[in-house]
Amino acid sequence: MSNLLIVCQKYIIETLSTNSEFKKNSNGVFIYTPQNIAFPYVHISKIKTKDWSSKTEIGQIIFYSFTIYTHQNSIVELTNISNCLYKILNNKFFETNEFKISSIKFLNSEITHKNNGTAFQMTCEYKLYIMEKKI
Repeated sequence: MSNLLIVCQKYIIETLSTNSEFKKNSNGVFIYTPQNIAFPYVHISKIKTKDWSSKTEIGQIIFYSFTIYTHQNSIVELTNISNCLYKILNNKFFETNEFKISSIKFLNSEITHKNNGTAFQMTCEYKLYIMEKKI
């Protein structure tokens, strides 16, 4: 099952990292908390999986939390990046010879204050369905 998670993570990072609008609004997407990177950036802050297998196929539902970090004291930058994520990921499909991502769905988002209210961060949650193809 871990192969499904690796395929999804690679697809998401490559898709975001190569999108010109995302690159214009953000300094990258990371699976770790980056050191010495300029704000704003996106961190894949939480991944949760659930079995989605049938009797004949292996599948997973993968929940991704993307946390957007900024040092601005307004939500404009967060909203711009959140909108980019939505346009790039929501309702998208992806297929290789071995795997099929059948759906990516936006679930919710939450904006919170940090640094005593002088900056904001936003967490956006998505649900992804992936199935291993029969060979």
